[in-house]
Amino acid sequence: MKKLIFLLFVALSFAYQVTDTKTYMQKIKLKNIEISLNIQMKNKYLSNLLKNISDIINLSKNICQQSSYNFYPEYDKNGNFRAYKANIKSFCKFSKNKINTFSEFLDKVKSKAKIKMNYIKLVPTDTEKVKTLKLLREKAYNEAQKNAAKLSVTLNKQCFVTQINFNSTSPRPVKIMYKTLSVNTPLPTQKNHIMLNVFYKIECY
Repeated sequence: MKKLIFLLFVALSFAYQVTDTKTYMQKIKLKNIEISLNIQMKNKYLSNLLKNISDIINLSKNICQQSSYNFYPEYDKNGNFRAYKANIKSFCKFSKNKINTFSEFLDKVKSKAKIKMNYIKLVPTDTEKVKTLKLLREKAYNEAQKNAAKLSVTLNKQCFVTQINFNSTSPRPVKIMYKTLSVNTPLPTQKNHIMLNVFYKIECY
């Protein structure tokens, strides 16, 4: 029994191993807009500042999914109190047909605060992204299995896919200078595809 285990260990130690990396690409419709906002305001009275923060966050709920804020006192160089300052960070994702709704939200906020768009990008719907990545993973897995079968014939060995890793990449955000958005605003030009980077390992015995 010990001799059999030893022979098996020796056989496994001399397994033929192949690794490879490949990138799969698929075009996808970019139906949604994703935007990161930075909203700043100040007020001498804390109660007024908190009310403005609450108003803006309530307005954002119609179009933005996440919002967080912080506030702090501001002093001049002599240490005298000047005002309270606040910063709201919002993450917004919506379909292209809601761009006017987002523009209306910005118009309402501009009367209370300064707005900066950190980035804007076009993105697929979550359903479309999951569906596309699933198809790419299946394609990559099937090709790895076919390569293992070919190696089995070529080497006259039993070859198996023993490891496969996936890493997907989406279009990068685009920095913009827009103060507002509307149906007439030119949106950034982006590559409308998703890439799936694949690493796999085949071992033959």
